[in-house]
Parts: sequence; structure tokens; C-alpha cells
Amino acid sequence: MALASIVPTTSSSYSSSLSSSSGVFQRVSGDPEYYYYYQAIQVTVSTSGTYTFTTDSDLDTMGFFYDTSFDPSIPTENLVTDDDDGGDIHSQFLIEAFLEAGHTYILVVTTHGDSQTGNFVVSAGGPDSVNLVSITPTTSQPITMPTTEPSHLSSYSSELTSNSAIFYRVDGDSESTYHYQAIQVTVSKSAGGPASVGLRSSTP
Repeated sequence: MALASIVPTTSSSYSSSLSSSSGVFQRVSGDPEYYYYYQAIQVTVSTSGTYTFTTDSDLDTMGFFYDTSFDPSIPTENLVTDDDDGGDIHSQFLIEAFLEAGHTYILVVTTHGDSQTGNFVVSAGGPDSVNLVSITPTTSQPITMPTTEPSHLSSYSSELTSNSAIFYRVDGDSESTYHYQAIQVTVSKSAGGPASVGLRSSTP
């Protein structure tokens, strides 16, 4: 009786990181108000067969697998499969797909949460070694992370005394009076600079 042959699995790995200089996109199933850093990895093999891809990272990773090309402005186009937490390691993805020899695929590594950065290692397994090369995908609509204007803090110091003006405040005790100080607030902004707030005492 002949025993079934067992095809050995060949492992390949790729190490990199997501940083503030990585590309950003609005991933499939992501919050439309947020952006996610990603890295696109070109995948090719010399032997057709079923291959698996997973990550090892402190990040909560997500994987998206594309046929031929990936356009970050159209993340659903050419999408073959995706995964969030299917890997053996907690919060790591597991992608399994049949790859044809000589054909180009794109593995996109990103995160479950928005704007997360950190290191990751991609491990690929299958009937042959996997060629993994980082690429910068082309897009008809370049995406950039929205900039956050620097905040400008203003302060005003004073005190309430027995000489301060009094009034009957809203929701106050009708038989009581309350000292107060009125503060006039103005906002100005120079071209290209942060807004500043002017605070000064005002006598109604």
C-alpha cells in the first residue's frame, strides 16, 4: 500500500514597519472618518499552489490580498480576500490563497485601529518560496493624512470679591444674589498661523 506523499512547506519572511511616513488609506470596513497606515507588498511565486500569509507584531494587524494591483483610493478593486484576527497569534491576520506561478499579487498590511505605527513580520508558507517586495502603489487620487493645526493656549486670571458686580443667575436661588465677572472673548487668526484668543474683563 503506497503512502500519500506529503508536500513540504517552504517558509519565507519579510520584516518592516508602519510609520508616520507610510502610505495612508481608508481601508475596507474601516471607519470612514479615519485613516490607516499601510504597506503594500508585491507577491510572486515560481510554483502554483495554496499559500498562507500571517504576521507577528505588537500591532493589531489586518491583511488585504489583491490580484494584480492595488489602488489605495479604491480599496475594494481587485480585492481577493482579507482577514483580521485569523492568525495563531493574538490580533494577527491569516490570509490563505491559491497563487499562480508568475502572476503578481499584492498583500497590504495595515491595522485594525487608525493611525497605528510599529514593526511587523510577515511569514509566508507554501509549496515554494515566496518573493516579497515592498512597492509604492500608483493611484489616480493620492491620499494624505489630514493635518492638525497646532493649538494656541490663552489664559486670564482674576477673582470674585465683595466688590464684584452681582446678578440673579439662571437656575439660582431667587432670594440670593451672585457675584460675577464678565469676560469678553475675541478670536483672531493670522494667515497660515494658529488662532489666538483674546480675553479681557468687560463691564456689561
